[in-house]
Amino acid sequence: MRILGMDAGSVAVSVVETDGDGVILREEYRFHNGHPRDALRTVIAEWSALEAGFSGWTSITASRSAAPYVLSPDLIADDHVAVMTAAKRLHGRIGSLLSIGGEKFGLFSWSGEGEYRSFKGNTSCAAGTGGFLDQQAERLGLSCAAELSALADSNVKEAPKIATRCAVFAKTDLTHAQQEGFSLDSIADGLSRGLAGNLLDVLLDGKPPAEPFIICGGVALNKAVVKHIADLTDTNPIVDDSAPLYGAMGASWALLEQEESLKENTRIRTDASEIIGAQSEVNLEKGFRYPPLTLKKSSYPDFSSYDSWEVPVEGRKGRYPVEVEIFEKLPTAGNATLGIDIGSTSTKAVLISEGGKVLLGLYTRTAGRPVEAMKGLLMALEIALEKHGPEIEVLACATTGSGRKLVGEILGADLILDEITAHARAAVHLDEEVDTIIE
Repeated sequence: MRILGMDAGSVAVSVVETDGDGVILREEYRFHNGHPRDALRTVIAEWSALEAGFSGWTSITASRSAAPYVLSPDLIADDHVAVMTAAKRLHGRIGSLLSIGGEKFGLFSWSGEGEYRSFKGNTSCAAGTGGFLDQQAERLGLSCAAELSALADSNVKEAPKIATRCAVFAKTDLTHAQQEGFSLDSIADGLSRGLAGNLLDVLLDGKPPAEPFIICGGVALNKAVVKHIADLTDTNPIVDDSAPLYGAMGASWALLEQEESLKENTRIRTDASEIIGAQSEVNLEKGFRYPPLTLKKSSYPDFSSYDSWEVPVEGRKGRYPVEVEIFEKLPTAGNATLGIDIGSTSTKAVLISEGGKVLLGLYTRTAGRPVEAMKGLLMALEIALEKHGPEIEVLACATTGSGRKLVGEILGADLILDEITAHARAAVHLDEEVDTIIE
């Protein structure tokens, strides 16, 4: 008997193959990038191609999360039941089991006599999940949460406090930490500690988890998060190499517990197309309750420019573009002022003439590196002036935005201004009677 067990999470799929005794023969954990059906099909096709004279699988099982992609599974296991089945088979006696996935986390609890007692999980908010870490890794310009985990685990310095109860607050804290000069590994460590604290606040209500305390799910591979959970709970969590595979393993082992009743219903399947269904083609026509908006009482600005191009700038993570826009033909000489807005997402700059006219604009992504973004703008500005205004002299500089203090100190800015005041000043310059700004 060869059993194929599958689970599909919000960010990854897991697949295991077991024999009739439940021994795991093969296993795979793979990120699906929003396409779980394709990822499952690819794993199964690769496995069947690896074995010469492949005889096929006698039974197919799936967690409820993976069931929509599987054709006629012999058993559909509840997600929670699958995880608990895997934990009990791997570890025997359990006090509590913490499952942390890409979208959900939850705590399973057992009594001292080994009887299942309760489950408590998170709400629809993703704070405290692997998806939250993926989002923050992207904001910091990292390739994935695994890189963030490695940086956090290597940190030996003080870590900033990052509010991970909400992605919006985390974004603000990340920006402030960068302004204060914290290194990337310190910030990653602060994020990991914040995430650990957030999920424990939601699940434990200040009480320590019962031991043996086991952690599973994809985030269990994040050593920094596990370390902080251990420190905050004063426990020694158990994390095994199969932590992300509990759903798939539990689905397979749940079938074994019902083997006799299901044996006569099984049929051998050798090809991925017999196991994973094709993507359903559903055409949905959108309906609208109201007519589309039309522009009647407002004049839309003209965004055309005299000249525009992109300057590729070398950064720590490779090349990134800086957009340059010349709004009208520049004077060959004259004095100008540089204004820089260092935001958490993008960094912008404009060069303004002595008469207050905007001469050119610059734009690039901040990507968690305000200093590097600033350098890129200055490099692009130098190229633009060499091309269009070789005798223009920049006499003053002002900074605003979330990174204004850090960049302002480095540049020796003449003025460091909060963005609300900057918005108001610009609006009044454009229209003295303005009373409302919508950003």
